[in-house]
Amino acid sequence: MGWPSFYGGNQGILVATSELRCRIAEVTARFSDDDLALFLADKIVMAEVLHAPAHGLHYFLGSLYPLLLEGKVNCGSIEEIGNVVISNGTGGIGFLHLDRCLSKASEIARDKGIALCVLQMPGKVGALRVYCNKYMERGQLILILKNTARTVGTTGTGGPVIGTNPLCIGLPDTHFIYDSSTSTVATNKLRLANKCHYVFPYPVGVDKDLVPTNSPSTIPAEGGYLLPFSHGPYWFKSFFLGVAIEAMAALAGGSTGRRVGKHDGQRLHSREGMLAVLVDKHVFPFYEKYLNEATLLLNEIRSYGLHIPGEHDSNASQVMVFRKDWEMLRSL
Repeated sequence: MGWPSFYGGNQGILVATSELRCRIAEVTARFSDDDLALFLADKIVMAEVLHAPAHGLHYFLGSLYPLLLEGKVNCGSIEEIGNVVISNGTGGIGFLHLDRCLSKASEIARDKGIALCVLQMPGKVGALRVYCNKYMERGQLILILKNTARTVGTTGTGGPVIGTNPLCIGLPDTHFIYDSSTSTVATNKLRLANKCHYVFPYPVGVDKDLVPTNSPSTIPAEGGYLLPFSHGPYWFKSFFLGVAIEAMAALAGGSTGRRVGKHDGQRLHSREGMLAVLVDKHVFPFYEKYLNEATLLLNEIRSYGLHIPGEHDSNASQVMVFRKDWEMLRSL
């Protein structure tokens, strides 16, 4: 699905990435220090460039700006024990805090081969893919997972049981990043689709009568919820992957199920858990073979006309955003 067609008609507008970055940084700096303002603006623009607009400007306005107004920025502690970086977070906006944890883990991995990040209450961190590139360029395998407030069930559960529970994998010395929810679409994408009056070409959830629907306006309503990305007779494939991620997030001190947070509304204060693993290239005895095989594999995939997730134009000068979101940002 191309995002320009998603916005439809004149609902989208092309905006200079430099202007978008400056405007977000300017708004953020009213409530935080310059380090967070610049970092947050860069990651929001990167989300747009990396084809994750549900975590771009729309996400900034709907999920981050309200937290800025409340003064909710993650200022949790960071502790190193052996190969493990442990964060007791405070929720809120966790972009810069997460990056600091990952940077510490990357240095440990460079020295000791492998490192684990354990983050309780990481807060809002946006699209996981925006954190990966600099570690991949260092020749490090990165895996990130976290749980979210419950919004996903099956037609047999009669309600949401788990969250969208994203999983992100970045392959070292490539541009390949797998970043996906375990639901058909993520909740932020659903909300943006609803604002744009976009109807999905396939069922992505069920309505209050448990009837599969492709209309985003019927899913957030009381009783509606998202389906796993494998449903029908194969519902268990992604549903139980989501369960595994949810349980693993509890290893980081997160809550699970209905205890994470509300399954509707803005879910600004969910009690989540996050794990990240970084493995440095020097521990892999066949790394040169991996580089050759990965190149061959990705080139073959490109030959079929398929887009490699994570590849992007780092010099992109414009992105398309929802016109009403841009107007709202300019009015702040």
